[in-house]
Formats: sequence, C-alpha cells, structure tokens
Amino acid sequence: DTLSLQQSISVCIVDLAKGYENKFKTKGDTFVINCCNKALEYYPNNINALLLKVETMKQQFDNYMKFYKTENPNEVLKIEEPQKLFSEMEKIYMQIYTLGYRTMPDEMYINWLLTLRTEPEKYINTEINTNFNNIKTDKK
Repeated sequence: DTLSLQQSISVCIVDLAKGYENKFKTKGDTFVINCCNKALEYYPNNINALLLKVETMKQQFDNYMKFYKTENPNEVLKIEEPQKLFSEMEKIYMQIYTLGYRTMPDEMYINWLLTLRTEPEKYINTEINTNFNNIKTDKK
C-alpha cells in the first residue's frame, strides 16, 4: 500500500530520530521519544515509530534501574515515574502485537537472504520495473 503524505512525513521523522540516535550515540533520549510521538500523530500504526519508542522507553527504564542501583525491576516499579513508564511500555507492546508484528527468527532471515542471492528473480516485481522503465523512456 502506498503511503499518504502524512504517513511519509511520519517515516521521515522516525528516520530523523534514528539518525540522531546513531550520530550522538544516545539511548533513552527524550528527543527520540518526542520524534516518535510526533510521527505517531501523523501515522498511529507506524510500526517503526512504535518499536523505536518502546526500545527507547526500555532504555529509560534500564536507566532508572541503574540510578536506583538495582537489578530487580520490582524495586523500581514501586516508584511512580518508572511505574508509569513501564505501564506505557506494556500498552505499546500490546499495540505492536495487535498490529501483527513478529520478530523474524534468525534462521528464517538467513534463509531468506540466501534465497534472495540465489533466486533474485523470485523477488523482482516485473510490473513495477516495466512501469518504471516506461516512465524513464517517456521522458527522453
């Protein structure tokens, strides 16, 4: 399915957040959360925005555990802010699951990559390529 203009903007905002995270080597940064929230305003089911947001929140929760010098999450969950964070994380995890997202097992991914290399014609959409080539030749 094609993306609307708003959905495309959402994808760009997530790319911005990932670029920021990569460039500044941050984990759990509020800028990333703010970008994800803005992206989700434009495209509420943007799975990449949801995944990035919940990963960032998980890092924030881990930071709480470090701050309170504990490895037991139950100790941190007695405190209001981490408890709110954890509750929101649970909601996002459920939303991700409800949308049908599943992590691909490593073995399946490796097999797919091998098939992509050995049988590339299987993954070529000739209709798209033909239409793209027609567009290019029409402009000449």
